[in-house]
Amino acid sequence: MVKEITPILQARLGSSRLPGKVLMQICGDSLLSHIVRRVSKVRQPMIVATTAAPADDRLESECARLGVRCFRGSEDDVLSRFYEAAVAFGAQNIMRICCDNPLLDPNILLELTMFYCNNCFSYVANAQLPLGASAEIFTFERLKDAYLHGKKPYHREHVTPFIYENRIGCGYLTNEPDLSHLRFTVDTPEDFAFISKIYGNLYKEDKVFGLDKVLALLHSQPELLEINRGIKQKTVL
Repeated sequence: MVKEITPILQARLGSSRLPGKVLMQICGDSLLSHIVRRVSKVRQPMIVATTAAPADDRLESECARLGVRCFRGSEDDVLSRFYEAAVAFGAQNIMRICCDNPLLDPNILLELTMFYCNNCFSYVANAQLPLGASAEIFTFERLKDAYLHGKKPYHREHVTPFIYENRIGCGYLTNEPDLSHLRFTVDTPEDFAFISKIYGNLYKEDKVFGLDKVLALLHSQPELLEINRGIKQKTVL
């Protein structure tokens, strides 16, 4: 069954560990631009959900340059920002994308989309992929339920915990082998240095290189993994 899925990309410039990272340049273009290029391969109109803070005026301008719809909402209540963006654009099925993940593989996003469309789950996500290589898809009804009933601070900050904590209607597309020990997200200067090295090696030949090419590069140059090996991810709780 074909379902229209709207990618909503959450982004802001006020990151605590690496401020302004979404507009930092890799291979001559912004982090956001690289992510938009990758998500566009899913061939669904996307929305960038950012904040109403004046600092994010630059982010809205970048969205305009890229020809991407932009919604501005709460800075701290990301769940309400997501919900209001979905309402504003009439999204019935939402793919959640974080704009600190510039190694997203369009083929993995398409595979998750097919998994969602071919099953009766109301929430799906990737499992056992590197941190920063996965996505989530869920119905507007599940998002609305989380918006109305998710009361804990981490429910509001991280958008989907209320959904998957309830487990009902949740499905997971599990990757083999388990690659969850790898870190492909950008949250610190070390992460940015790591991603920049990956792009420096692969981008000239293929602007939308996939996970397979990243893994092959890391196999041939395992020293790259040392760049951000010591970084600990902030926990949801």
